[in-house]
Amino acid sequence: MAKNEVKEVIKRVSEDKASLEFFEEFASDERVVMAAVKQDGKQLKFATEELRNDKKIVTQAIENNKEALQHAGDDIRNNKPFMFNLIKKDKGYAKYLGSELRTSHDFLISTMEKLGKEFLEFIADEMKDDKAFMLEAIKLDKHALAYASNRLKEDKDVVLASIRWGGTEEHIGERLRNDESFISEMFEKNLVFPDTPLDWLGEKIRSSKDFMLDHVPDRPYLFQYAADALKMNRSFILQFDAPYLSRILPHIDEELQAEPAFLTEAAKKDPEVLNRISDKKVKKEVKKALKGK
Repeated sequence: MAKNEVKEVIKRVSEDKASLEFFEEFASDERVVMAAVKQDGKQLKFATEELRNDKKIVTQAIENNKEALQHAGDDIRNNKPFMFNLIKKDKGYAKYLGSELRTSHDFLISTMEKLGKEFLEFIADEMKDDKAFMLEAIKLDKHALAYASNRLKEDKDVVLASIRWGGTEEHIGERLRNDESFISEMFEKNLVFPDTPLDWLGEKIRSSKDFMLDHVPDRPYLFQYAADALKMNRSFILQFDAPYLSRILPHIDEELQAEPAFLTEAAKKDPEVLNRISDKKVKKEVKKALKGK
């Protein structure tokens, strides 16, 4: 190629912002390609395979536009040191890993060990859905469950591997959040620490009379997460015996907490209810009712 032609093309792609796509015969010229990617990193896709695997060219392209990495050659995107250093700078580069590294357990786990779990957000979906990989990731950090596929967030083995360390319940899949036998198992095995928030429980669990009757005696604070329909259900609430009835009193419907007739029935079952009534006027009425006046 004539020297003047190269200079003219460099001028066209750099100063005039012309696309390298229209200068295909110059796609193997390092000078032209470098000028093009300096102007627009995504111009890398029009370079020859050799230059799309050139570190200098690729580095310049992604400095201009991070997304240009998707047009880099597979060889460079499978280069462990190169890709690790990029991910170290910006975890988002992980979504552009080459075909080999994107499914490499060893590389991904090694990267997680050094850089933390957050880069898992950008790895291939197939790895987020790989049970063996996610179990390995959870061993390193229980919160890796947050990046698992929806399918694995419903997998009991994967979920239990994470929540046994506590504090990751918010990542449990919707089906398991509503699975009474699974949640019961978690409670029975003390995998949910006492007095920890239970706002992640599914609506089916919150609305289950049987579930509440079974577990409130061991975890009275559980009732604060019950469905509103249960919190205002007089007959249901009165199924609880002492001392649980008085303990759940702060969590029932506010109108019931101020209703003398209901509180009188509750106090007959659990005398401590009387001591939990804060309104002096209501308390006085309940006392009179209990005395039969």
